[in-house]
Amino acid sequence: MKAETIDMLSHSDLAILADRKAATSLSVYLPLHYGWPQVQDNKIVHKNLVNDAHAALSAYGLRAAEVDSLLAPLQTLDMRALTQTDTGNALCLFAAQDISLIRTIPIEIRHVCVVAPEFYITPLLPAITSDRAFYVLEFTQNEIKLFHGSRSDFREVTPEELPRSLAEALPYENPEESLQFHTGTGESSEPNRRAAIFHGQGGPNERQEWTDRFCLRLAERLDEHLKGAREPLVLAGVENILSRFRQHTRYPHILAAGIEGNPRDFAKGELHRKACTIMEPIFKAEEKEAAAKIMRGKGAGKTIYGLEEIFRHIAQGRVDILFIADNVQKWGRLKEDLDFPIELHDEPKPGDSELLNLATIKTLNQGGQAFAVPRSDLPAKPASLAVAILRY
Repeated sequence: MKAETIDMLSHSDLAILADRKAATSLSVYLPLHYGWPQVQDNKIVHKNLVNDAHAALSAYGLRAAEVDSLLAPLQTLDMRALTQTDTGNALCLFAAQDISLIRTIPIEIRHVCVVAPEFYITPLLPAITSDRAFYVLEFTQNEIKLFHGSRSDFREVTPEELPRSLAEALPYENPEESLQFHTGTGESSEPNRRAAIFHGQGGPNERQEWTDRFCLRLAERLDEHLKGAREPLVLAGVENILSRFRQHTRYPHILAAGIEGNPRDFAKGELHRKACTIMEPIFKAEEKEAAAKIMRGKGAGKTIYGLEEIFRHIAQGRVDILFIADNVQKWGRLKEDLDFPIELHDEPKPGDSELLNLATIKTLNQGGQAFAVPRSDLPAKPASLAVAILRY
């Protein structure tokens, strides 16, 4: 499979994965590295994961033809193409008898291969939960773009009323008074339009005034377009233009931190990752609020600990918020006995579920929230691997 055919994981993808259950489901997570010499690790990890998946599927009791069918999407990945384009931080692959899905994810993960009745989705939680939307305004004097994104999505949404360059922002002013420009053959954001190239001819004060008027006009148009919006806005561009734009915009949700530099120098996907880094404290805010609810729920008797207790209340549809320890697996099976709802195994057996993952799936499917955090960060730091707060 070629890199350009791989989309980023979406919320609808997660809903599909959480809703599927088969006799055998394969989940594989492959971290991606860029730059020399780390890029060499991609092929090595890919080969190892193919071998691990083959062994796991065979141990699960599948026939050779069934193993080959489930492994085909993983085996045919074009790792060379993936390293030549900035695809994302990692790949995830999900395969069962009636479904095959490969997606990129914008978070760093460790390599994992899991075979179980359910797809293994807990590594995806940081990419999906606490996934607030935001805007990015990327601009120089020659090009202006507006993006709307989240951890799991990023696309251009530049409205028609937004000027695409300084020349469009100030079409009736004589550029020779401060800057001269001509059209070149460089790339532009619109077809059949040549990029404007600016040359400073006036003095520093004149160029500064021209930039100031440009930022004012852009701020007026953007403020009108975003009127009523509540998403944070991240600015991307050279520092002197960013600072002048900040002086003129009245959008109340603009972030203090910006992405400095010429956006044309950013690799594909780099703008998204830089914006997500700036947004990280905001992403974490929802997780912190959920943790605070856990702590408040202790006094009200709504906080419960341990997988057995959690599954007992999941069966009644009462789990509202679930915290699990990340990078931890607990294997076993559900039983019909509500007094003792789970059977734990030291090692996974064919037909076993990873129980932290299963609790996550059931919580999400019942409209709850789920968060994966380091074990030391579990609210109240209990000895168990999972904590939940009940709806009632």
